[in-house]
Amino acid sequence: MTNTIKRLAAALLALTLAAGAVPANFGTQGIVFTACADGETLSGTEDTSDTEGESEEVEEPETVKNTFTNVDEFNAAEPGTNPTLLLPEGSSGTIIITRDDGIIDLGGNYFNGYLYLQNQNGPLVVKNGSVYVIDDNTHDWSPFTSPIILVNVTVTGTVYGGVRTMYCVGNTRVNAFSAEYGTNSPADETGFNTIADPAAKTGLVYNGEEQLLIDTASPINGTFGLTQTDEEEEKYYTYYYTRDEQESDTYFAGTVSDGVVNTECAPIYAADAGTYTVYYMWDCDGEYEGGKGYNSFEVTIDKAVSEITAAPTAKELTWNGEAQELVEKGTASFGNVAYSLDGKTFSEEIPTATAAGKYTVWYKVEGSDNWEGTEAESIEVTVDHLYTMHETCDPTCTAEGVLADYWTDELGNSYSDSKGENKLDTPPVIPAWGHRYDTASPVWTWTESGLSYDVTVGFKCGACGDIKEVKAAVSSSNDGVATTYTATAEFDGEKFTDTKSVENTYSVTVNGGTVTEGSKDTYHYNDTVTVTANDDPKFSGWYLGDTLVSEDRTYTFTIQNNIELTAKYEKEFKPGDVNADGSINITDVAKVAAHVKGVKKLTEDEMTRAEVSGDGIIGVTDISKIAAHVKGVKKLG
Repeated sequence: MTNTIKRLAAALLALTLAAGAVPANFGTQGIVFTACADGETLSGTEDTSDTEGESEEVEEPETVKNTFTNVDEFNAAEPGTNPTLLLPEGSSGTIIITRDDGIIDLGGNYFNGYLYLQNQNGPLVVKNGSVYVIDDNTHDWSPFTSPIILVNVTVTGTVYGGVRTMYCVGNTRVNAFSAEYGTNSPADETGFNTIADPAAKTGLVYNGEEQLLIDTASPINGTFGLTQTDEEEEKYYTYYYTRDEQESDTYFAGTVSDGVVNTECAPIYAADAGTYTVYYMWDCDGEYEGGKGYNSFEVTIDKAVSEITAAPTAKELTWNGEAQELVEKGTASFGNVAYSLDGKTFSEEIPTATAAGKYTVWYKVEGSDNWEGTEAESIEVTVDHLYTMHETCDPTCTAEGVLADYWTDELGNSYSDSKGENKLDTPPVIPAWGHRYDTASPVWTWTESGLSYDVTVGFKCGACGDIKEVKAAVSSSNDGVATTYTATAEFDGEKFTDTKSVENTYSVTVNGGTVTEGSKDTYHYNDTVTVTANDDPKFSGWYLGDTLVSEDRTYTFTIQNNIELTAKYEKEFKPGDVNADGSINITDVAKVAAHVKGVKKLTEDEMTRAEVSGDGIIGVTDISKIAAHVKGVKKLG
């Protein structure tokens, strides 16, 4: 077997393994297959040869579903299941195939025998290896009209065509072909037959995912391979696809040399429902030169039929004054469940309701480009009223009484039962008594506030003890002896008054002497107070401000208001030293001038020092004398 055939055989075998068509342990040591001379069965016998003198436990070969190593079982497989018959290395003899569908996989080996294919109503595929003779083993060829497809097969002997067509795909070479009445359809100059072109995948339905548009279930559609030429030992062929335009630069590689479909080849995958035209081109060695084949096929992805997988369910709801969702969210196989309260306008938002009552919620899946919608269905949802119980009780001043238990809903309706079934025209209630305040004994509260009072008056309910307080307006009058405050309030249409008399208090402040009789912290109107000046021969009198009120050292007076008395004493001073700073200068001249002009009057002491003329009048003469002193013209005496 050439390296090329071995490599291709290994690749196809790997593909078959990946597809689950070949047992994972095919070729395990210990099993030897032989073909019976009659060609009806392939049997396995245990290899009892020792390894290093020890016998090993033999593992039975695993078989994959729809894959057989026994000819009888292969022939008996369910029609239309397209089973695979695996031929092990070293097989020989005669094999007769009597079914109308299936794959005879040579496993990359040489079957040194006669392969009789008696299919009448469907094609058989022989692939991946070499065989001596292919025939139908009868002299009457007419029943066997269905084709035989050879994929990467070398026939070292003869193919007897009978009346059917033998298609040669990929690296297929036939040593001799006996036409009889059949046709040999070998690979063309680029190595392909039309029968090997890719075919549309059928039965596609939208599932939300990208789906392959090519039929990979067929053993030959889209099969690529190699062919030997005089110039080169082998060539590989790749299919290219596009769904846009049939221009070479828009094609994308859909297969690679190991036969795997390229999942990144977007033109051969689609997700949305619809009909797609797939254009394809095959080319040798992946170059856009030499022989090429162009064609196209249409593939349809049908819309899915959406189903409600979980219908919305009604919530158990009781009125709470707020909008509440009426149902638990439903789900669908495709799309989202939409809802409606009128059966006309649908939205994916769950409907809500605030008021108590019964609601019909319609729901369905709306159709789209990818799926068919569902018919609208509905469920009933109830928002129960909120019932509040009122137990039997006596009335109070503020709360009404209840003659018998009853219930009310959030709308204020009354019922004799908790389910709202028996409505009452009039609830069984007794009106509240109302407060009975004692206006004969109001309670006044006086609170000092600055120089006045804040006043409230309280009235107590004789039944429950509740106190109603009313703020009073306050006015006042003062006769010198005391201040009288009058509080006035109105309650329940009646006017109430209260008075408070506060004896006036005064303060006495004495400067330069002491209080010798009647000393108090505070004084009242007409209190008598005696003050005595200090024992100083210079005492000149008691002054109230600048007013002399007494020249007596001891002075007695009565309190009429707040008073501040000052005992004054004569001081030694220089005539002309008006500001008493110990120096006669221009400042003293200015102060006297300002006094004379009426700009700023001198104090009593300053006037005493400013009067230097001896005429008892402070005037221009005094200014002149003080100025002459300052200038040194004539000193003051």
